[in-house]
Amino acid sequence: MNMSEAASPPSDVQPLLTRVATYFTEEKKQVRGFLTDGAAGVIMAVLKLQSEQGIRGNIAEIGTYHGKTFIGLALALRAEEHLLGVDLFEERGTDFEPNLRANYRAFGISDHKIRLHRGPSTGLSIPQWQALMQGPARFVHVDGDHTRKAVYHDLTLAASSLAPGGVILVDDVLHPWFPDVTLGFTDFLSHEQDLSVIALIDRQGPLINGGPKMLLSRRADLGRYRQILIEQMRPNIVREAMSDRHRILVMSSDQGVSWPKLV
Repeated sequence: MNMSEAASPPSDVQPLLTRVATYFTEEKKQVRGFLTDGAAGVIMAVLKLQSEQGIRGNIAEIGTYHGKTFIGLALALRAEEHLLGVDLFEERGTDFEPNLRANYRAFGISDHKIRLHRGPSTGLSIPQWQALMQGPARFVHVDGDHTRKAVYHDLTLAASSLAPGGVILVDDVLHPWFPDVTLGFTDFLSHEQDLSVIALIDRQGPLINGGPKMLLSRRADLGRYRQILIEQMRPNIVREAMSDRHRILVMSSDQGVSWPKLV
């Protein structure tokens, strides 16, 4: 069976979900980066559904930084899966790839589960991206270059490898500091008619803590992800919004997070 096909839940689901829950609820603060509790809760709900429904595939992150989100995704990997990270790995002349590697190793993640590509994602063609992925992706987190063209390009890469049942999580859409991200995102949606917005995860606290995120899936998978968010995080859903063809769950954690029950 193809790795990306839905299958019966594997026997190791519960230990994986327990470890993921501990990281996102308690340990992520140990790692430098930007991830709100509300966004972490949504990631947890997505990983819960994928684990329990046997949705398989590799995972990727464009823009790893020091690994705050990267590590949580890596902890959800099954035996046959790996996590691809794409980044320049440089900030103000300092190489932070050693920091990223040290961070994920500190959480017991083996190097053989990780593939890192140093360089701009915009320099990757679709065939090059797919060669790096080495199979369909069940989860792609896009937080790369924030220019309009780069966002469109990165989302195109993500969509080209999306597994059946997979999702794309896009960072900083509607962030007032980065209007080009919103423009690139809407450009992409107007072109990719088979992708639908599941939810808008609003920012939480000061803008420096992290901006809004958008969660996408294929139309065929929209219902199952809406259902898991409604079941697991109903108190954080403040309304539904219509935008063009999209019926979007608007989520806010200003009054606290209703953490998904993974254990």
